[in-house]
Amino acid sequence: MKAEIRAHFSRGRFGSPCTPEQIAAVEEKIGLRLPEPLRELYLAFDGFRGPTNAQYLFPLAQCTDGGSSLREMTLLFRDWKLVDLSSFVFFGSSSGDECWGISVDDPKKIIAYHHHMEDEFEYAGSDILQVYLADEKKA
Repeated sequence: MKAEIRAHFSRGRFGSPCTPEQIAAVEEKIGLRLPEPLRELYLAFDGFRGPTNAQYLFPLAQCTDGGSSLREMTLLFRDWKLVDLSSFVFFGSSSGDECWGISVDDPKKIIAYHHHMEDEFEYAGSDILQVYLADEKKA
């Protein structure tokens, strides 16, 4: 999937790869193991921006250009009061500013959530690349 993302989004801005130790440190901080599709992406690049400068993949631990990080957004939504999002790792955002979360229990379940949705979220897809491509068509 990482090669397909790089090829399709050749004009995207990609961060340097993460180390397994960096991933382990964030997993410890958020109290969740990253689903394998995310682990694979972070070992290839630490965040990337897609069309319209959307943060398609948040940097893992810290964002240096005014955006969000996986750690920050996952911790924020873990304690969200309107809907239980504690079993999702939030890894990116759409062109419409919705955050994407992948289920730690079922990595084929990716949701889109924006705080304006209150106690609802939308099913975004079953594959990270599929979610990116669907958002690109909207942009």
